[in-house]
Amino acid sequence: MAHAFSRLSHCLGLPRALVSVALLAAVALPPAPADAAETSTAQARSVGQSTLRKSGGGNPRVVEIVSNALGETEFRFADEMAAAVASAQETGPNGEVALRVTPVTGPGGIHTVRDVLTLPNADFGIVSTRVLERLRETGEFGDITRRITYVAPLYMEEVHLLAGPKVRSLGDLEGQPVSIGRDESTTQVVAREILASAGVKVQEERHDLRGSIAALKAGEIAAAFIVSGKPIDGLKTLSPADGLHLVPLDVASPEPDYLPSAISGEDYPELLRPGESVDTLAVQNVLFAYDWPKRSARAQLGEGFIQSLIWRLSTLQKPPGHPKWQEVNLAGSLPGLRRYAGMEAYLKKAGLRGPEPASKIAGDAAPTRTIPLRPDVPPTTGSR
Repeated sequence: MAHAFSRLSHCLGLPRALVSVALLAAVALPPAPADAAETSTAQARSVGQSTLRKSGGGNPRVVEIVSNALGETEFRFADEMAAAVASAQETGPNGEVALRVTPVTGPGGIHTVRDVLTLPNADFGIVSTRVLERLRETGEFGDITRRITYVAPLYMEEVHLLAGPKVRSLGDLEGQPVSIGRDESTTQVVAREILASAGVKVQEERHDLRGSIAALKAGEIAAAFIVSGKPIDGLKTLSPADGLHLVPLDVASPEPDYLPSAISGEDYPELLRPGESVDTLAVQNVLFAYDWPKRSARAQLGEGFIQSLIWRLSTLQKPPGHPKWQEVNLAGSLPGLRRYAGMEAYLKKAGLRGPEPASKIAGDAAPTRTIPLRPDVPPTTGSR
């Protein structure tokens, strides 16, 4: 993976990202009775707030976007954002630039939030709203609503249930070895919620995208959950000879912010026939930011990135940009979180208002509607 990332960074003209992993001690709280729930939540918030600290000493010209692993749509989005900003950068006599955006790979999910809360250059992250909702409910990182803001809802992440020929429904997985994703990943959070809602118990295996595909081909697992925006680059390499297929998820939504979706032959022509589709569920994801103190150097650096991203959105929504850029709604709302100051200032000046959200943190019920940007309204640097 490191070699592939180095080649990618070289192609973009960017230095290789220093992918840092924050190692935190796990604090186990004993089970609490129902009448002590409020006390337990307060204790969890206190523990989370006291153990996570943002490191200093970041590069004054580098903004990092923490996402998922190579081959997943979240990383491709971060990479395309970085490339779009780099394409318009003017360089100094020694090749220096005022702003360098670097995509950072990782397990995703809860890890992404932890990295943004702790690593010095990790200003932004891409994560599912289901992960943010879980962290807000458990308080394991303290009150995250006081430390992060959201820039905009991005797109829906479809639940891909990839399986061998013997699995035809979710119920067929009862008692079978199934990859539910790496620990604390978005895939794991979502897979466990779906399985619990359906009452299906499996032997949990923990593989990332590449590991899941390898284990399926080797017959080591019956199926694998993969949660990422369609089409996933890492699945487009599969062929009929691999003997794998997508299993329909015809089940009730575990939570209100799971929305019905479908995966079609246009998304994966090697897995589905033309005109064929399978039903599934999808969850919203979001570009979020660390809430640096107003007028700080890091806050101003982040504002520069957001301004550049706003003006290049129309380019990103065209080929060869990922098709999911068509779903990006800069004016979409996420109740329960504060909007990033620079984006709030731009939307206010542009007179753009987002539609009513589907739930307290899930975002828009119809995220595919793109709010057009008006070229006569330039981005504005906001204050916090």
